[in-house]
Amino acid sequence: MSREFKRADYDQTLELKVRLGDCLPLSHLARFVVDCVAQIDLSGLYARYGTRGGVAYAPEVLLGLLFYGLPLGCLVPAKLSVQPMRAFPSASSRATCIPTTIP
Repeated sequence: MSREFKRADYDQTLELKVRLGDCLPLSHLARFVVDCVAQIDLSGLYARYGTRGGVAYAPEVLLGLLFYGLPLGCLVPAKLSVQPMRAFPSASSRATCIPTTIP
């Protein structure tokens, strides 16, 4: 009687599409921040954006970064790319699910 093994299909794994929504639990801070920012009227900020310069980040993106960083004690966006691994170690085993930047 021969032994049967589960095999890894590495080619299929490389083609795997991962949705961030599938990796974040419903109670994740990032989901809460997105919901909070969506409820804020940002029309005043949009009205003050100038027409010069390159393409600007939308106010909700920048506000989301600020709101996400405050409870983590991190106000420098570059440091936020490392912070989720420290704050949420259970996600570190799924390297494809860890965002390198917070959208």
